[in-house]
Amino acid sequence: MALLMLDPIPSDRFTYIPEKRLMVAEASTIRLPFRRIYDDACDIGLAVRSARSGEVVTFVVSQEYRRDGDVTHWDLVPIPEHRRRARKVRIRIWND
Repeated sequence: MALLMLDPIPSDRFTYIPEKRLMVAEASTIRLPFRRIYDDACDIGLAVRSARSGEVVTFVVSQEYRRDGDVTHWDLVPIPEHRRRARKVRIRIWND
C-alpha cells in the first residue's frame, strides 16, 4: 500500500480549537472533493501543511454526518503513519 501524493492545504485555512485539539473549516474554504490517500484502497482524505513547521500530515475521513439525506460535516483523523506528527489533532469540515 503506497501513500499517494496530495497537494497539501495550508493549516491557516483552518480555525484551531486547542482545548479540543480540533481544526475546523468550511468546505468552501478548502478544495473539496477529498482525494484517495492510498493507491490500493478507497480511503479518502486530504493533506495539511503546517504554517509553522512546514510539515505535512495526511488525514482520512473517519465519519460522515448526515441530516435529512444531506451531508452536514465530515470528521477526519491522521492516517496511522502520521499520528505521531499530528499529536491527536482531528479535523472537522462543515458542508456549507
